[in-house]
Amino acid sequence: MIDREALKRLDDARLDAWDIHRLDAFVGLLADDLVLRDTTIGAPVTTKEGAREYVRAWLDALPDMRVRRTSRVVDEDDGAVAGEVEFTGTHSGPMVVGSNIGGGGRRAYGTRAAGRRRSALVAAG
Repeated sequence: MIDREALKRLDDARLDAWDIHRLDAFVGLLADDLVLRDTTIGAPVTTKEGAREYVRAWLDALPDMRVRRTSRVVDEDDGAVAGEVEFTGTHSGPMVVGSNIGGGGRRAYGTRAAGRRRSALVAAG
């Protein structure tokens, strides 16, 4: 069992890696049996390479993208973390997550909810 503080550190590391655009660090925190779901794509992402492509698509569309957590719930008993993040950036490249939307140079803002079980992340010591 992983404790609450370890789950928070793991979640922080994942969000930090996305925020500073470190794809290798982000993907390195994912377990081999990951399942990433997004309502804009048909099938879940189930490989590290697929997760890399998913995040890369966001960063290509919003190259100055920043991500920050607005809320988080940790369930130590279940080894799960859920939360909401907001993102901002300039939509200057094509968005190819779900559909292909060309960039228009406009500022983008949005929120996303996410939930992760420990099995979707690599447990930190």
